[in-house]
Amino acid sequence: MRAGQSSSVVPGTEDQYFAGLWLQRKNGQPYAYYKPVKCAELYDPEEQSIMFYQNLIDMWCPDMRGEKVIIQNEAAANPNNGTWYDFFFVLDTCKNLQQMTGFKDCKSEDESQAVLETMYVDTKIQTEYWNVKNFLRSAWSMNSAFTSASVQLNSAVFQR
Repeated sequence: MRAGQSSSVVPGTEDQYFAGLWLQRKNGQPYAYYKPVKCAELYDPEEQSIMFYQNLIDMWCPDMRGEKVIIQNEAAANPNNGTWYDFFFVLDTCKNLQQMTGFKDCKSEDESQAVLETMYVDTKIQTEYWNVKNFLRSAWSMNSAFTSASVQLNSAVFQR
C-alpha cells in the first residue's frame, strides 16, 4: 500500500487507512484468515538469494507460520467428496479489519474513504520455475520470478 503523489497521507502511515489480510475459504465459506506481517520478517537474508530477498523488502505477506493452507479446485473427482478451497487477498479500511489484523492506530472510516482515490496497492506474485538442469546447477534451488503490479484504489475497485 502506498500513497500517490497528490495524496495527503504521510508516507509510512498508509496502513493506518487501509489494511489487508489473506482469506482461505472452504466450499465458498470463510475457513481461516492470515494476518499481515512484513515479508522480510519471515526469511533470513543469509539463507536467501539477494534477488529474492530484495523483492520482499517493504512488502506484506500472510503470516502462515505453523498453519496449514490447502488449495484445491472444485471438481467432483477431488478427494473429500468434492470439497474445494481457495485463497485470496482481502483489502478494506484499517478500521473495518482492525479486529482481525490487530492494528491499533487506524484512521476513521471517513478519513480512509476521503483518501481512497489517492492510494495504490502494489503487489508481487512469486512463481517458482522448475528446471532439472538449473536446479542441479544452482545448489538445489529453483528459479524465482516476481511479477509486479500496481492498482489505484477507487470506488469501482473498492466495493463491499
